[in-house]
Amino acid sequence: MIRKLVFAVFGLGFLVVTCQAQPGLVCGDPLDKGCTPQYDSFEPNDLKFLTGRAQLGTGTRHESEEFYAVILQSVKAASTKNRMGCDFISETKRLSEQKLVVHNKVFTSRNGCAGKTIVGYSDVNQDYNFMAIYGGTEAQARALLQTVKRRYPQANIRKMRVILDFADQ
Repeated sequence: MIRKLVFAVFGLGFLVVTCQAQPGLVCGDPLDKGCTPQYDSFEPNDLKFLTGRAQLGTGTRHESEEFYAVILQSVKAASTKNRMGCDFISETKRLSEQKLVVHNKVFTSRNGCAGKTIVGYSDVNQDYNFMAIYGGTEAQARALLQTVKRRYPQANIRKMRVILDFADQ
């Protein structure tokens, strides 16, 4: 979220300063009960993050801090397979994977699905939906990648942010 502050400068004019809100802390461990986001409508498949005291609502956009994720699988988002108009990794599959990596959130995207998708992810191809595991730092994500390569040979690491975007509401 960007706020503009206007300061009078020696009575000669105005100086416009743009301030970027602090990126939010990612809730990467689903068992951490102390990580409670201000936004309480994250879906179970979303990777949650703290927005601090930032105002939520129409016209605002919030981003998490950068983190590394291990992308396990992706599917082309556009589809006529269901009434949502998109294809994505099922919640059943996400939960099955979550049981194997208890302290790292397994999350999925819903790009192109009918309805308002407020949560998105940076630095990914928006034409695809994916299932990923929160990796944290690059070193942590690389270690996690090694543990999932047998089940997901095409798994890869991606640096990203979670985005909470109320722009269209």
